[in-house]
Amino acid sequence: MSLSSSFGLSPVFEETFRKIGPVFDPSIVELSRSLFADRIDRSLPSDGRRIDDVAYGAHQRQKLDICVPNEAGKPIVLFVPGGGMTGGDKSFYAHIPAFFARRGYVGVAANNRLAPGFLFPCGAQDVSGAIDWLAENSDVHGGDPARILIVAQSAGAVHAASTIFDRRFHPRHYDSVRAAVLMSSVYKIAPDHEGGNINLYFGNDQVALEDRSPVNHVHEGSVPTI
Repeated sequence: MSLSSSFGLSPVFEETFRKIGPVFDPSIVELSRSLFADRIDRSLPSDGRRIDDVAYGAHQRQKLDICVPNEAGKPIVLFVPGGGMTGGDKSFYAHIPAFFARRGYVGVAANNRLAPGFLFPCGAQDVSGAIDWLAENSDVHGGDPARILIVAQSAGAVHAASTIFDRRFHPRHYDSVRAAVLMSSVYKIAPDHEGGNINLYFGNDQVALEDRSPVNHVHEGSVPTI
């Protein structure tokens, strides 16, 4: 399998990824992070500020990292990272809320509770809780509580999809969510999904999975989603 890039990577990076090939496992994740470590920019705008580990719930995983620009009333971007349902941490993505703050948004990264200790629908409930906290605590972050964008990746994206599509898990401030970007995830859950962690979280019963699959709850009036 040949790989090509149009993302402006250096020839050294391109060659490294070609040698790796179509493989994805924890060692590849660590290698990728090491390759990009010196390119990560955690800087804030002038007079911006960072507030880490703000609790939006009682559990130790229910925490937010918030990067605030120097002007109040800006839209809020909530990033929900992945981690295969059983791992991952917002600390790996400390540059993402900073990126949004440099562009004039309130940037936020959220952790959520993990399987196997916390199963469906805990992830969706956590995303919902983070949204409600952001909508109700503008005195802390200074953003516009009526303009929230969700950006979510992998396991975070399936949790966010459940939150924004399935009415059972809508936040109280659902109308504050203006749009969502969901990346690299699965939205129709099947039995015996490859890898196992999806079914660890969602279960393996066909009837239950039809009910739990986010795509089966998309409805007229759903949040505009990419």
